[in-house]
Amino acid sequence: MGINKNKRGMVKLTPLAVSVFLALPVLAQAASVSIPGGKIVNVNGVPVININTANSNGISHNIYDQLNVDKEGLIFNNSAKDVETTLAGRIAGNANLAAGSAKIILNEVTSNNKSVIDGKMEVAGDKAHLIIANPNGITVNNSGFINTEKTTLTTGRADIKQGELKGYSVAGGTLGVKEITSDSPTEILARSVVVNGEIRADQLTVIAGNNYVNTKAQAIGTVTGSGAKNAYGIDITEVGGMYANRITLVSTESGVGVRNSGIVAGGAQGVAIDNYGRLVNIDAAITSEGNLSVRTNGSLNNESGTLRGIGKISIDTITHSINNSKAGNISSLSDIDISSGEFNNSNGKIMSNGQLVINTHNRILTNSGTANESVIHGGTVMLKTATLNNSKGRITGNSIVVESTVVNNASGAIDAINDVQLISAGNIDNSRGLIHSRQGQIEIAAQKAFSNRDTLSTDVNNSAAMGVQADAGDIKIIASSVNNMRGALNSTGSVIVESNSELVNVYGNISAMGNVILSSAAAIDNYSGRIHSDSTVFVDAASLANSSWKGMLVGKKGVNIELSGMLDNSTGLIVSAEGDVAVKVKALDNMGGILSGNNVDITSASNVYNVAGLINANKKLSINALSEIDNRYGDDFTNGFGSNINAGSLTGGIYGRDGISITARNVKNNYSSIIAEKGPLSLNVNDRIINDRGYMASLADMSIMTKSLKNNNGIIAAIGNLSIDVDTLSNTGSGSLSNNSAAGIISSAQKMDLLIKGNFTNSGWISAKGDAVISVAGKLTNNKSISADKALTIRAIDGFTNNMDIIAASDLIIDTNGSLTNAVAGKISGKVTNINVATDINNKGNVLASDELILNAGGTITNTSKMVTEGYASITAQTVNNSGNKASLGGSKGLVLEADKVIGAGTLVGL
Repeated sequence: MGINKNKRGMVKLTPLAVSVFLALPVLAQAASVSIPGGKIVNVNGVPVININTANSNGISHNIYDQLNVDKEGLIFNNSAKDVETTLAGRIAGNANLAAGSAKIILNEVTSNNKSVIDGKMEVAGDKAHLIIANPNGITVNNSGFINTEKTTLTTGRADIKQGELKGYSVAGGTLGVKEITSDSPTEILARSVVVNGEIRADQLTVIAGNNYVNTKAQAIGTVTGSGAKNAYGIDITEVGGMYANRITLVSTESGVGVRNSGIVAGGAQGVAIDNYGRLVNIDAAITSEGNLSVRTNGSLNNESGTLRGIGKISIDTITHSINNSKAGNISSLSDIDISSGEFNNSNGKIMSNGQLVINTHNRILTNSGTANESVIHGGTVMLKTATLNNSKGRITGNSIVVESTVVNNASGAIDAINDVQLISAGNIDNSRGLIHSRQGQIEIAAQKAFSNRDTLSTDVNNSAAMGVQADAGDIKIIASSVNNMRGALNSTGSVIVESNSELVNVYGNISAMGNVILSSAAAIDNYSGRIHSDSTVFVDAASLANSSWKGMLVGKKGVNIELSGMLDNSTGLIVSAEGDVAVKVKALDNMGGILSGNNVDITSASNVYNVAGLINANKKLSINALSEIDNRYGDDFTNGFGSNINAGSLTGGIYGRDGISITARNVKNNYSSIIAEKGPLSLNVNDRIINDRGYMASLADMSIMTKSLKNNNGIIAAIGNLSIDVDTLSNTGSGSLSNNSAAGIISSAQKMDLLIKGNFTNSGWISAKGDAVISVAGKLTNNKSISADKALTIRAIDGFTNNMDIIAASDLIIDTNGSLTNAVAGKISGKVTNINVATDINNKGNVLASDELILNAGGTITNTSKMVTEGYASITAQTVNNSGNKASLGGSKGLVLEADKVIGAGTLVGL
């Protein structure tokens, strides 16, 4: 501090100064501190000001023309007695304080001179609130405050009313600081503050702007500013820093902000910044061992900067933007609460060990970057934005909640230990991204589209960590449309997907250890996709395409599909290893595909198309089609889809281990199979069944009801009873029974009951191990074989022509209202052969009976071959014509012949 000294080191006094001193408070004159009346002394090279007498409120009011402090420092003597000081050692007491020491030492400069402080200031004696007030400006180069209760540096004017300090009126002035050290609370009040060095204090309060500031360091009003305002109310340069247990920064002037290019470091009592302009913290740091609070009515630029707190961080920019890009860091060991406008966190980090809340008030939050350099992390993360751009970014936490109009997580990661909830009024894009929960569930709701494209890695386990992954919980997705093309949705719980339009899983993977529930108001496209559940798969949609041999829908415990349209499983796979499969559709296309389960129930409003396909039930199979079941070419299955899955000897067709029930308008089984391995087979078909070169078999009973049944070179076989009720039957055979090449077979290992409501020509083999009843409402023509190991009953209303074999091991009964013709190659044989004909019998072949032969004809019996029995024969007719050299008629044990006329030279046996 500059001091004018006499030879003895004392201040030179003038008479005027003496008189002023006796009448008024201290008045400083000239360029150095010179206190009239001997108020300033120099002790050991350190100036000492004997402050004015304190008023009743403890205020010592000292007025100066100029107040500067040199590097030696300055002592304000607040002791009436001799006292030890840090700067000057022991000094004499201040006679002005006989009534007591001051509580407030107010030092005001009333001239136009600025103050320069290059040294420390000490209060001798009792601690007091030290105030340096200079409206012209203050520059502090290297200072500190010793033994102060509190220190206030201000460019404002003190407001004293009735001897009491009310506050400060700050209209202008700049307060510049290079270095301040203080053990007590320190206040800096100025229109603008520039910090070019370090400020270290117990508590630091900086208030910038044209304010009225009360004694509690609160800007409670504004005053008319003098001069132009600076760009920043508080400006901390690169070499500047603030260090205090508690730091409060306030900049009130509109449009004038706070810039920190250095360090602001608060202790356990925290840092609070209240700013009416922008806050700039580029490549700088604001830290707190306690809470950190930032409120700014302007943008916050933390580019490459640090905002860090051990306690809670609260940031409110009043909907203005935040820039935390380029390695910007906002981190807290506690909670972070951010309210802002547009938020740019590109390649930045926001880290909280507690709850992290960001609300951008319908503006964009950008967390994009490169190589996952953009990170948002919290214990609980809650983000509310217009658009969340997390492209190549990373959001992690114990739990994560996002509410946004648009969520862009393309190539990004949203990773939580517990629950993840994404809610969007628009689209959610997770293309090549990750949405992951380790222990909780994932809920995704998008009013528009959800895309999870290109998240499926090339390996089965999806080790590339993309897609939607729930390690220990459910996944629920609700969207207008869902695109999982080449995507992965994997859960150890259930996966629930609801789409208001299409759901695309082309080359995708949807898998769960729990249920998979898929719902779509439009189509589900699973072309070459994989839908897998260790429990049950439920599908409810307009249509489902599960085509191509890679298209798989697997529910270990069951599959339930309900569609208003078509199920396309062509060359696809729908399987339940341990559960039932239920399919209710408008149409089913299983061409070259596999549909298999324990109990299988298929209902189609039109067709079931199973050409070269396989429909299999390990237990019961039921197929109900209002139109056609096309089961052709099952024998070609191994040349098609079966070759892709190494089906081996497995053939296509329709299989039901414990039974099959089929209801349809038409059934085609050409070159294919319908097999009930252990249970019954029931076919109730309105129009026709075509089994040309097909195989229909049951290891139990079989029941067929239709208008038309074609079994040309096919096989219909039942280990149990066989019942066929048709309007027309075509049974054409080929091959040989002896070498097992025969086809055109209708057989039963037990009873057989055939009802044909029209004419029937049999050109194949019809056989029963038990009794057989064949009823023909029209004419019966047998060109091959009809046989029974027990009784055989044939009723042909309009006549019967036999060109080959009619064989019964037990009783044989033939009834007709027409005639009976047995051709040359014809053989009619039974234990008891009983033939009743309303008109004529014409036999050119053999009519045989081992025990008894009964022939009743309403007309003529013509025999040119054999009609004989080893037992008794009973023959009744109007005329018997037994002509020809080979003709024989009768019974070895006797013949009863009743006829009006017997003619012919043939042999009558038994007479």
